[in-house]
Amino acid sequence: MSRGIKKFRVSSEEWEIIKRNAEKAGMKPCTYVRRIALDGIIKKYDMRLVNDVRIAFIKIGTNINQIATVVNSSKTIYDADMKNLKKEFYELNDIVRNWLKPL
Repeated sequence: MSRGIKKFRVSSEEWEIIKRNAEKAGMKPCTYVRRIALDGIIKKYDMRLVNDVRIAFIKIGTNINQIATVVNSSKTIYDADMKNLKKEFYELNDIVRNWLKPL
């Protein structure tokens, strides 16, 4: 197996396209070319959306804790609390579904 740096040729126009595509993917051109050549595809995910999911989980977790505290102290659960919790759960479900849709 040969070792060392390998070179390949592209036209100036092709190199500009490679650079643009690499920039869109948030990569250096050499990394972009290597990834495309070896894997055949590059997937890019918008990780900012993960923060929406994280916030929704925290919100639901906080509400569950508040409801559990009330239930443990009063031995009753309020319908409004359960409706609110269900509403937040469905909102979280929509956020996750939308986040996963492009995958």
